[in-house]
Formats: sequence, structure tokens, C-alpha cells
Amino acid sequence: MEDGSLHPSIYMKIHGQPCLFIRNFQKTQASNSIPATVAFFNGVLQSHLGPPHQGSASPTVTPMPSKSVRVPSKKGNDIGPVFRSLFWVSSLMATAPINRVMVMMRCQNEMIKSGRLSYPYKGIGNCFARTVRNEGVISLLKGNTAHMMGFVTMKVIIRSDITKSFLSLFNYKKEKDSPVKKLVKVLAADGLSRAVTLFFIHPLEYAKTRMVNDIKPKSIFEKRQFNGIIDVFRKTLKSDGIAGLYRGYKMMYVAYFVRDVLFFVLQPKLLLQMLGLQYTMPTAIILGAGTPLLVDLITYPMHTIVHRMMMRSGEAVKYKSSIHAFSQILKNEGVCSLYKGASAQIIKSVVMSGISMMLLITLFKKNGINRKNGEDGCKGTIDII
Repeated sequence: MEDGSLHPSIYMKIHGQPCLFIRNFQKTQASNSIPATVAFFNGVLQSHLGPPHQGSASPTVTPMPSKSVRVPSKKGNDIGPVFRSLFWVSSLMATAPINRVMVMMRCQNEMIKSGRLSYPYKGIGNCFARTVRNEGVISLLKGNTAHMMGFVTMKVIIRSDITKSFLSLFNYKKEKDSPVKKLVKVLAADGLSRAVTLFFIHPLEYAKTRMVNDIKPKSIFEKRQFNGIIDVFRKTLKSDGIAGLYRGYKMMYVAYFVRDVLFFVLQPKLLLQMLGLQYTMPTAIILGAGTPLLVDLITYPMHTIVHRMMMRSGEAVKYKSSIHAFSQILKNEGVCSLYKGASAQIIKSVVMSGISMMLLITLFKKNGINRKNGEDGCKGTIDII
């Protein structure tokens, strides 16, 4: 899943609540780091709108993204689930067409080699136009079912506290363990939980990738490669075995690890201190949207390699490993090929940030109205994960 990292930064794991660091993560996934962006905007809006009611916590914005946000709720009803549902459903549906175009741009050279695509796309606009012209507007949602299934699967695993179980296995003791022991145990639990999560998600990501790139043939005598997710699994298992469903697994694992490291290095507080800037509305918005986008662009080539390796399942010639795939792509196509579709990733990030901003502003405006009417507006808590 590219909508966000599967885990938070190492900083949050050690200095926060290590047993709950997956649940309280700010992306992925992939994503494109939606929770981190939302968390930044949450803090910014709270700081400028003031505390919901007298006696609440200080409105001062914490440099690190918050794990949950107190928002208005009428008559004490928890609107967190409503907010999450609105945000994720609207986000996944709104970015589905962009997602398909991005993956098609990434994998177009593989489709050309297999004979499924006659000539390359000239850009994301051309890819959109050709797809709509040949397959219709609804086809832009192709592969989104597998994507949403993977997303739901990830959320279920995250809420199962699998990392807490691994930390217990390593006899993690927050108060007694030394900093070095804490780091080692947290990293070990993190690695295992990430591996388990990817074990369940990767086949769905594979199915999404194959469905997205299963373009409609020009000839009326030709058929699409796959008739659905089950058909993708069935044909892949028949031709390549279980390995076909997990092609690119190691590189995907590395990509999420790199995201972890980058979010640790690019901590907002450290960045602002290094740049000598204050935590204001403009800087918070820039960091909230810019930092996750920067991380996405840095790890973009890794996801390109993963998807292109996936496209070789069922083909006669396959990449021997992720390193082999990287070297072959770099040698034959150049470094630019690793960033094909990156502009779609930028557009996707902007759309996600826009959706999060609109929902949050709507909620906080409602909070202001409730306060004027004398209603308690701080009984609901939004947990964006």
C-alpha cells in the first residue's frame, strides 16, 4: 500500500507508547502519507481556532503530529468513526483514477514488452485520455476494489495490536530497559509486524497492479487477461505458484523501512529548528503536505521496481531480483523511467490534502457553532487511523 507507511517513525516508537505505535501512526501508505498530513492540519486548526471549551488541554501545537484530535460532537456522540469513514472513503474514491494512471505510467514499458500496449503514453494527460477513450470513464476505477480490500486488511491488522504481541515476546519493559535495549526490541518488533502485515497485503497489491494494467485490447477478438481478483490469483498460482503473488515483496519491505527512517530524520521540530522558523500556519501546512510528499518521491523508484517485478509474473522472462530489476531498468531505460508517473503522485497528494482540509475545516466550523449555542463540543475524538 502506497497510501502511507505501515508504521510511524522510530522517534514515536521509543518516546511515545511503543506498544501502540502502529495504531497511533500519523502513512503508509500510502499511500501517500495521508495521516501525517491530516495530523499537521489538525494541530494547526486547533491552535488558531482555540480550545473547544474552558478547561480543555492547552491549544499549543505539538511539533510532532498528534495521535488523535478532539473535535466537536453533539450530545457527547463520538464522531471519530464518522470522520474516518468520510475521509478514507472519499479519499480512496477521489484518488482511484489518479492511482490507476500512476501505476499505468509506471508499468507502461512492461506492457509494451508483453504486447499489451502498442506505444507509450506521452504523459498523465495522454494516459487519462486514451484510457477513457478506449475503455470508458468507469474504467478509471479498475483495480480500486483490490486496493480498498488491501487498505481494510491493513487497518484490521493495525488495530489487532500485533506489535504489542511482538514486544511482549521480546519482554519489552519501558521503565527498566536501557535506551539501547528499547531501540533493539522496538526495531525487532517493528520488523516482524511489518513483515506480517505485508504478507497479507502484498497479494492484494499484486492483484491491484495486474488489474490496473489489464488494458482493453484493440482487437475485438482479443480478451482481457483477467476477469477479476480471483482470476488474477488463480492464473498466477497456476503459472508461477505462490512466488508469483509475492514478487517484489522484499523491495516493498525495504521501501517501508526507508519511509520510517526518512520520517525520523525529517521530524518537523528538527526541520524548523534547523531552518530557524517558527511553527506558524504557513510553515505547518508546508511541512504537513510537503514532508510526506518528499518522502513519497524519494521512495517512488522502489515502488516502481515492485510494480514492474509484479508485471513479470506469468511471463517467460522475469527479473531475478529487485537489484536485477533496478540494474536492467537503469541500463536500458535510464533513471527517468523509475520516476514515470511521479507527477500523478504529486496530484494525488494535493487531492488528499485538500480533502483532509475541507473535512477538518467543516468540523471545526461546526464546533464553533456548537460553542455559540452552549453545547459541549469536545467529547468526540478523531483517531485518524
